[in-house]
Amino acid sequence: MSSTIVLLLFITSLVLAYSAAGLECRIYVSSSDGINNTYCWTGGVQTPCATIDLAIQRTAATDVRDNCSSVTIVYINPTGNDTLEATTTIELQLVNLVNNVSTASRSNIPLSVSTSVSNTLSQNDCPNIKITPINKQILCPAFDLESHCDCDKFVFTASVTDCNGATFDWRNDIHVHACDSISQSDASYNMNIKCKHCDEYDNYNSRCPNYPSYYYELPPCYKHITGDPIELTLNVSTLGELKASTISKINVTLTKFCQLPLTYIDGDCELIIPLCTNQEYCPIFTRYTDPVSYSNVCYDNSSQSYPTCTICPSGYGVSINKISECIQCEEYPINTLVFIGIEIIPITLMVLMVIIFNIQLTNGSINGLVFYSQAMFFTYSNYALVTADYITFNLFAIPCNIFSLDFTPFLGNYLLCIIPNMSPLGAISFWYVIGFYPLFLLLLLYLWITLYDKGYKCVVLVTRPFHCCMARFWNMTGIEPSFTHSIASIYVLCFTQLTGTSFKILCFNYNFYMNDGIFVFFYDSYVQYFHGAHAVAGSFAISVLLIMILLPTLCILLYPFKWFHKLLDCLRLRKQLLISLCDVFTGPFKNGTENTYDYRFFAGLYLLAKIIAFLLEFSFDYDEYYIVPTVQVSIVFLLAIIILVFRPFKRNIHSFTEVMMLIFQMGYFIFVNHDIVSINLPGSSTSFFILNILLFGVILPLYIIHQIIKTIINCINYHKLHNRTVPANIEEQEESQPLVVDDWIADRMENPLEYNEQHVQVPIEDYLPPNIEQPANNDNDTNYIPTTATYGSTNNPTVQQQL
Repeated sequence: MSSTIVLLLFITSLVLAYSAAGLECRIYVSSSDGINNTYCWTGGVQTPCATIDLAIQRTAATDVRDNCSSVTIVYINPTGNDTLEATTTIELQLVNLVNNVSTASRSNIPLSVSTSVSNTLSQNDCPNIKITPINKQILCPAFDLESHCDCDKFVFTASVTDCNGATFDWRNDIHVHACDSISQSDASYNMNIKCKHCDEYDNYNSRCPNYPSYYYELPPCYKHITGDPIELTLNVSTLGELKASTISKINVTLTKFCQLPLTYIDGDCELIIPLCTNQEYCPIFTRYTDPVSYSNVCYDNSSQSYPTCTICPSGYGVSINKISECIQCEEYPINTLVFIGIEIIPITLMVLMVIIFNIQLTNGSINGLVFYSQAMFFTYSNYALVTADYITFNLFAIPCNIFSLDFTPFLGNYLLCIIPNMSPLGAISFWYVIGFYPLFLLLLLYLWITLYDKGYKCVVLVTRPFHCCMARFWNMTGIEPSFTHSIASIYVLCFTQLTGTSFKILCFNYNFYMNDGIFVFFYDSYVQYFHGAHAVAGSFAISVLLIMILLPTLCILLYPFKWFHKLLDCLRLRKQLLISLCDVFTGPFKNGTENTYDYRFFAGLYLLAKIIAFLLEFSFDYDEYYIVPTVQVSIVFLLAIIILVFRPFKRNIHSFTEVMMLIFQMGYFIFVNHDIVSINLPGSSTSFFILNILLFGVILPLYIIHQIIKTIINCINYHKLHNRTVPANIEEQEESQPLVVDDWIADRMENPLEYNEQHVQVPIEDYLPPNIEQPANNDNDTNYIPTTATYGSTNNPTVQQQL
């Protein structure tokens, strides 16, 4: 009976409403998530609304404009089973109505709300919509480096607070029209602050923490922003057909503060440089980064000049693997042993491996891998030196440092101090020891072989057992060792170290703050350029570049031309060793035979490209440093295009591999300098780390395993051909046969292709398979044949006739 009465009351209200006016205004409300999270329908279209109060309030105002009746019909369609709560008068009426009806009957339950009630609600319960701005401090970067600074974004949000104190931002379907540019100017500067909307990318990079949101993008290096409040006009409205809007003017204050160690002083960010203490040392005032990145810059207590630093006090020095700070060098005897273990022993083993296994770093695809590794290590070592980013340096350097003869990255953060009170100039010059040590080993080996071939008894006595073993080993494995190939490979390894060390010594900086401006040594501002000790070191560096780097490069580059050979003849420099070395470097390239062009000059072109790429690292000041990666990428790209088009290698697989390595090299040059040229490379560090793992952890080990398997197969085949027993008298005669004779000379070192030579005479029975007839022996002596030629030659007619 009661339900029937309620139904009749609603029907009566509807009839009165339709009779009062010809147009009815309806709001359909779904309160499945509670009263404070609703959706409204007007005219059958779903429209989000903030609250029921706001919907009724704005609809009541619309009633008057649209000549609606004075009654608004609200239909409740709750879909949840939770009991609804209410805090306002209208909500209380709705809740009481819904809670008194069963869940199954909660569908389209009408409630009449007069316009006067809505107005009363607006006046008493719901105040005007309030806009709440969120101010943010603005980070002031180093304004003196406008091309390299990264400024913050002024991010703001606006929200609507309803009569219940609930806040609804744009995520709750409140739209804010606030994207108007702001202009701020003074007598000397005009700034336009652009307003932009955050997207998903900005939100992913934490630029807009309140996504979706708007932000004002400030111009880079906004030195001239004042601290005065800026007035913004925000137009706030609800979305959809049901409009609720307001206009609010707020004052937003841009608070300017500075990134450490900069300090905000009189409207500018200034660098307050502390006095140097005895434990601080900053020899580098780098052209690559601003002082913010190099945090240990300090004044010298005596000169108060900037940029300059204190020298290391007594008992302090710099290490050879990090010259940017002073350390106490108390354990230098132990560090000397560490240096021998980390540098001398590995380099010695590398030289022996190159000679024994005839590793040819100038041939085939390995040339591109060496170029890539040396360029990556050299560039990153210089980058880490001036940025102190040793974590990234070790990440990329360790796979590549082997080809540059620098094993110190394996020490991690261990500082290798050799002698006390070592200056940066001394630490850099010390690396000449590493650069020349492999060449010194080759010189000693050359002299030893010469004495051995001359027949000096003490030398022969010591060397003969090793020579016999190596001769048998080379015969078994099929390796054809060559001293000239070894010289070329070792020179390729030393090339980068000698070039980099020389360029570092010759690098300078212009100090505007000391003695009215003078040129100083780049890595120690206390050392005047080309004065005193630096004059000696600089002269030696120039000599190394001319004699050891530039002169061999030009010889290899001009070697294919006939006029160059005539010039060598005129100068009486046409020596066999020089010709042999040039042949080794140019051997992998097409030489003009078999209807091909002569591309042997590419060997010198590679070395010249290395010199230019390394030189660029020290040739430009910071303002022009963008030229460095540009020229580096251009050089590598040009080489890749030339190799792809002309295919200068004898084997096309080597040309293809070279092009791929040059593409990797080009990407690397862009990556290491992307912050300077303002290129956004997301995930580039991971990509190149994976590339290094692929090259040095997969491809190179597979190649080494392939060569080992090939060597093992050659040994097995050798033993299959020599599996018979040698008579005892043959063994005795073999032991009594002299290893060298008086007419041996060391021509094999100079020209490995034009001389008949031998390591050691091996019995012919030990060389020929059983099914081959042995030659007659008129002298009733054991027959001997010369084995694989390497380090000795002979003009013995008997041996030459056998050859």
